[in-house]
Amino acid sequence: MCLILLVVLHAIGKGPASTKYALLSSISNIAPVYMTAPDGWLHDKYTTTTMLLGETVLGLGFVAISLFILAKTKPDKIRTQPVK
Repeated sequence: MCLILLVVLHAIGKGPASTKYALLSSISNIAPVYMTAPDGWLHDKYTTTTMLLGETVLGLGFVAISLFILAKTKPDKIRTQPVK
């Protein structure tokens, strides 16, 4: 918990820190809210096992999307010479 707080405070930087912290804190609460509806629907329509499998598939899907974005945004070559 302390490490997460340090990372958040480092990301906030200077300026209106309380506003930035409130925004970062509210963004971190999105995941439990958006997963409640699909989890509830899967549990009620099917079973608990299906709900857990659905959540696993969503998590793996977001990991795959993140890796794809990272691969596309990685620079082709790392420059060793300064740009003139």
